[in-house]
Amino acid sequence: EAESCAQALAARRDDPLMIGYFLRNEPMWALLALDSRDYTEPADAVWTRDKLVTELILQYQNPEGGFGLTDNVTASVDMTAMAVQALAPYYTNRADVKEAVDKALAYLQSQMSADCGFNSNVEGTAQVVLALAALNRNPALPESGFAPNLAVNMLTNIASFAAEGGGYKHYAADRASQIMSTTQAVLAFEAYLRQANAENFIYDLSDVN
Repeated sequence: EAESCAQALAARRDDPLMIGYFLRNEPMWALLALDSRDYTEPADAVWTRDKLVTELILQYQNPEGGFGLTDNVTASVDMTAMAVQALAPYYTNRADVKEAVDKALAYLQSQMSADCGFNSNVEGTAQVVLALAALNRNPALPESGFAPNLAVNMLTNIASFAAEGGGYKHYAADRASQIMSTTQAVLAFEAYLRQANAENFIYDLSDVN
């Protein structure tokens, strides 16, 4: 995707502003790419950070707090968690963003199963871990609102998808691991470790030389 390319460019210290986006969920990833470093917006930028937040991302939140892929009527765990990740840097200094994120977290809590999973697959749970890490909240602790106790949390849920021979499965009943499932599980674990060690959020590349 365009924003994945932008983040790769950012890691190389190239300019992610050269990358465009076209899909409905990509404003979130565009914002993550812009905020991966302290990039200066061109004076004639069509989509500034403020416009990405106000005119695109927030417009896809439904009354229950979830975010949809193509509208503000439907919602999904993955899209909602991605929206929280993108909005997290603005949580403390924009009242509209704080309200939207708090509603999104309430929606996510309502979708969580008793074993701290989402959608019965590893990717949804991984995205919620990333969302909490983006807000500098430890997903393994009860005070995060997503862990009934230290023994049962989203990290233990993700671990239950581990496949024999390495990697992670999409569904627990699957026999083999999948690349996307494994990638997202590893991202979630790394984001948790970075948050627990007071390091930058995983998409914050300002500490990359």
